[in-house]
Amino acid sequence: MSEQRARPLPHDASPDEEKTTTVRPPFDPEEYARESDSKIRIEASPPSARPTAPPPPGLPQYTPGLASGTMHSLGSVSSDAVPALAMAEEDLAWFDLPKVARALILFIDGQSTLGAICVRAGLALDAAMAACHELERQGIVTLRR
Repeated sequence: MSEQRARPLPHDASPDEEKTTTVRPPFDPEEYARESDSKIRIEASPPSARPTAPPPPGLPQYTPGLASGTMHSLGSVSSDAVPALAMAEEDLAWFDLPKVARALILFIDGQSTLGAICVRAGLALDAAMAACHELERQGIVTLRR
């Protein structure tokens, strides 16, 4: 095979033939940058007159193991929520579920509220809400609110 190279078009000028010149702006760019930076002001908000109060006792605190800045919250689950299984019962064997979650799943029918399921299953509402929250997070259960 012969080696072919692109030939320049006749109207193209080689870099040696044509010199490009750069025209300096009518101002000093470095001085302009310094002046612009000096005009930027970051105004700090005035210090608060009141110090931040600690949270009242009894509220949920930050739980180790959660992502930074998140609080453990079960606010998405209420006793009026209606849980429904999001997968086949045969697939549940793959999950290592706590005892409360397994007991809760036995009574989920897709029509009963979480409060009614707790009464039938004999579960404490707060434990069932926590278990339901975790089941929803894992995609095992969906909640209709």
